[in-house]
Amino acid sequence: GTGGAGQGGAIANDGHLTVTSAGFSTDQASGGQGGLGGLGAGGGTGGSGGNGGSGSIGPGTSGQPGATGGGGANGGAGGNGGTGGSGGVAEGGSLADLTGTGTATSSTFTDNSARAGGGNAAGAGGSGGSAGSGGNGGENLVTGVAAGAGGNGGDGGNGGDGGNGGNGANASGGAVWTKTGGFAGSTDTFTADTVTGGTGVTPGGTAGLLGSGARGGFYGGTGTGPNGAAGTNGLPGQAGQPGTTGVGSDPDTN
Repeated sequence: GTGGAGQGGAIANDGHLTVTSAGFSTDQASGGQGGLGGLGAGGGTGGSGGNGGSGSIGPGTSGQPGATGGGGANGGAGGNGGTGGSGGVAEGGSLADLTGTGTATSSTFTDNSARAGGGNAAGAGGSGGSAGSGGNGGENLVTGVAAGAGGNGGDGGNGGDGGNGGNGANASGGAVWTKTGGFAGSTDTFTADTVTGGTGVTPGGTAGLLGSGARGGFYGGTGTGPNGAAGTNGLPGQAGQPGTTGVGSDPDTN
């Protein structure tokens, strides 16, 4: 989740506020850091295919071929990683006027700061699940009658994408911030107030690993016969994007 906002290191006004001939020094409003992105879940493993049934003896003396083995199930796809939480904004190192109705006159603001919260790390993508192998073909019970072919192996699951890194938040008003902007501070004195944007997280979440394809099942009889085809591997996920760093603006007042 997003970090909490830091508003007014000394005063946060949510009503009607009048400040006259006051001194504010080394106050700080700090936004909270964003929450961690969740890890993507791993994909489930595919089940193996069942073996083919044996061929029957009959009718008469002819006999029937063995059945083809069942195909292996595909592996599940990995889940995507969660996005890292963004930092919280910082507004008004000393005074945050949340309604736009506050005033400050003939006051001094020295070495105050608004520091926005940084983003947090993203979650990694989950690994793709491994596939199930193909089932073996059924046996032949009558000489000269073919056994069953092996079943095909399943395909591996794709890896999940990594989440994007959390973004840093913006900071505004190192000394004073007002909701409506345009703070009237002509009679006030501002010295060495600062604003600092929050840092975005680099890099983004790591990509999930691919799931492996499985082997095919074996021919059910003696000698040479058709085995099942092997499954293909899944694709790896994509790495997440880094977060962006926030902007610090209006070191004295907005």
